[in-house]
Amino acid sequence: MKQRLVALGAGLLLAAACSLINSTEDLKPVEPSIDGGGTSGGTEPGEHGGDGGTANLGGSSEPVGGAGASGGEGASTSGGAGGEGGLPPLGRDCEDSAMDCASSAPICDATDGVCRACASDPECEGDLGLDFCGKVGPNKGRCLECRTDDECAAAAPVCGITGKCRGCNAHEECHSSICAPNGQCADESVAVYVLAETGSTGMACGTRDLPCRFVHTAVSKLTPARPNLVVLETMAIIDGESATFPSFPGMPAMRVIGNGVVLHPYTGLASFHVPLGVSVLFEDVVLEGSTGNSQGEDAMGNPVAAIQCSGGKINVLNSVLRDNASGVIAHECDVTITGSTIQHNANPAGFGHAGVYSSCSTAGCTKVLDIRRNRFIDNGVAAYSGGQAEATYENNLFLRNGAAGYTRVIELRSGHTRFAYNTLVENFNGCTYVGVVACDQGICDDIANISYASFPAQMMPCYDQVWYNGSVSHSLTEIAWPGAGNKVGDPLFVDAASGNFTPGPGSPALDGGEDMYAPEVDIDGRPRPAGSPDIGAFEAQ
Repeated sequence: MKQRLVALGAGLLLAAACSLINSTEDLKPVEPSIDGGGTSGGTEPGEHGGDGGTANLGGSSEPVGGAGASGGEGASTSGGAGGEGGLPPLGRDCEDSAMDCASSAPICDATDGVCRACASDPECEGDLGLDFCGKVGPNKGRCLECRTDDECAAAAPVCGITGKCRGCNAHEECHSSICAPNGQCADESVAVYVLAETGSTGMACGTRDLPCRFVHTAVSKLTPARPNLVVLETMAIIDGESATFPSFPGMPAMRVIGNGVVLHPYTGLASFHVPLGVSVLFEDVVLEGSTGNSQGEDAMGNPVAAIQCSGGKINVLNSVLRDNASGVIAHECDVTITGSTIQHNANPAGFGHAGVYSSCSTAGCTKVLDIRRNRFIDNGVAAYSGGQAEATYENNLFLRNGAAGYTRVIELRSGHTRFAYNTLVENFNGCTYVGVVACDQGICDDIANISYASFPAQMMPCYDQVWYNGSVSHSLTEIAWPGAGNKVGDPLFVDAASGNFTPGPGSPALDGGEDMYAPEVDIDGRPRPAGSPDIGAFEAQ
């Protein structure tokens, strides 16, 4: 089983709780946490962060592993009575193992009265109530709760690098490939599995041992007791099997765990359809090639997209939508897209197509569009939103989107749109349709955005036509723009050629953002400072 390790940030939160075997001078390794939306990481080893969702270990309507994830193994700030000002615990005078010694030298030697490494399992169990003495590697001489995942209970199923059982942080840490938000690994019985090439085409497919070959077949097997569709990791592309795209059954909530496997409709039609009253979370999916006919339409003349939503609810998380007629087309839907790449869709541009196209035509529509921390690259029209009660575009990168014809790159038509802390680079149109970012309806608040090198092939005559309508403030653009806190100039990106659009030293974007409504993190999840934030999607650290 693979275990994902991430770099431990310098800002590790130290808990005030007291550990019986760990102390501040004991520099033991700490298991990093993978934040999936829980409230906080654990303060003691094995403690979990907030749930962030509802676990379905049986037949409830919520898919397993919602937005949250457990925290990792945290660090304890104090040990027992031994406070030697940072002296190594090995050889320290002691009377009691639990009170006086630390994890790298956990045993108080009964003969010498000093802390030492453990020598056997029984003395760890007798002195500290821990089952094992580490024999090899960085845990050699330490008393451990576990050495393998098999030695951990279901409530904390993963044996971390410090020999402590903890909750799962990622789907790949579970044999079922489903990590629930409470840190438990879900049972295989709550999922339908699909595997490219070697999967089964038989009617009985869908278990982990007998996965389906085609997504269409697997989707048809989802039930309230099995709401999770898991794509087993493989290098092969999973092609569609049918001239009709998979439509999810009429259930309140489902989830697609894509594991980064490419899903490609065999017929060039849509990948998924989310119907009325259905909610689907797409996590780590890669959808490409939903192109339809030469006009990007299906046989009925409807625009085709990788994900189509009609009256449902979709949440696209950490996914890739590329080379489609549209990435998302949603009508009368709640749409959330986070941490994803929307690339080379609607290119060349066609009517009714976009990287993300979300509309609502019902009077008094209460649907919401939320687009945060995404990368829109090389699309024709990057995004269109219209008719929703609210729309939010925050911490996104828009790079090289546009078309030479009569089009706009980002068209805003919702009741109230907040377009804030985005970075726009080399977006363009044919200069016949004013505005790369166009507020055509409703109220648009354009706050703390960077726009640079728009219309790169034709800096004249329309390089000054980035914004159309809307209230622009605290933004950095190519030319002076009216509004509070607006600036003009080169953002001095750190390395634009390599895709690093962080404002560099001397950039007018530094500390130029708006404080009150600034997000807590930037596009990469890095914290925004307590003072004034930087303009744009990327925060200089």
